[in-house]
Amino acid sequence: WKSIELDPCLMMNFQIVDNDQKLIEEGRDFDALKQALEEDTNKAISGLEKNLSLKQEAITQWSFDDLKPIKHDMGDHFVLAFPTLIYKNNEIQLTVTHDEDLSKRLNRRALRALMLLQIPHTVKYLQKNIPKMHDIAMLGADIATRNALIEQVLLAAAGHLIDGGNIQTKADFTNKIQSVESGLTSAVNSLAELLYQVLKTLKSCQRLLRTCKNLQLMKSVNDMQAQIQSLFFDGFLESIAFEKLENYPRFLKAIEIRIERMDLNPAKEQLSLKEIQPWQEELEKMQGIQSDRAAWPEAWTELRWMIEEFRVSLFAQGVKTEFPISAKRLNKQLEKINAMS
Repeated sequence: WKSIELDPCLMMNFQIVDNDQKLIEEGRDFDALKQALEEDTNKAISGLEKNLSLKQEAITQWSFDDLKPIKHDMGDHFVLAFPTLIYKNNEIQLTVTHDEDLSKRLNRRALRALMLLQIPHTVKYLQKNIPKMHDIAMLGADIATRNALIEQVLLAAAGHLIDGGNIQTKADFTNKIQSVESGLTSAVNSLAELLYQVLKTLKSCQRLLRTCKNLQLMKSVNDMQAQIQSLFFDGFLESIAFEKLENYPRFLKAIEIRIERMDLNPAKEQLSLKEIQPWQEELEKMQGIQSDRAAWPEAWTELRWMIEEFRVSLFAQGVKTEFPISAKRLNKQLEKINAMS
């Protein structure tokens, strides 16, 4: 097609208005409008950090105001800012962002770590007494170090106990401490047993994959190895919901069935591989954009689990999926994600 230069007066004019339909900005270049507003928002957020002391480091207790949205007046419009806790490199920090969804996810993660700091005696006991921790460390040695796995088990168990509540105030947080402390040992024991069984099955799958010598099936082997890497990454325990971890035995069972069947019916395996490959590429693309799974938008996480269920439906018919799944449903979810971009 031949490119055509349109007269500016023939191009669409975009108007940005507030809730009262008052004009904030207008222009014919939508990307330029978006960038200008983002710059204004980022400046406002930066100003809030300085003026309201919304930047703290090395937090060990609730030493900050409520984690509730702050309305910042910009004159002709206002910006909503969200106080956000970040847990990184074993330290909790407080900052602020304009992304509500991201703020909720990061707060949820950091509050687990902050909660554990409030019950040091229980944590110290569990660090030395997690059931089958020696075996777990051996089985998971290529995923994370022993100490990292211990920390992830504790964080994941704490998350299981507190994620049902919407903690925004010091009172909310304080009220949770006793229930988390009383339930943590049981939650850790259940999680450790599940993790042990999952890692044992993982090793079995990896051994089966290493024994595959059929060159025609090497693409399938590589695909399963990529799937395993996307399921078992350093930090996977604290990055996923407990109920999703409970699906891991089923995902691994599907891999075992696939390995058994692909030699018997390589043609069917190749057809199914063609169906799943574009979705695995989408997953890797998301990983390239944001390596921290805990910071993924909810729609991305939903697509990620849909892809896992689609694998089960393709390669292990007879193993139940958690919900109905098809390529059509995946495409619909991807369209939803693209519309958000």
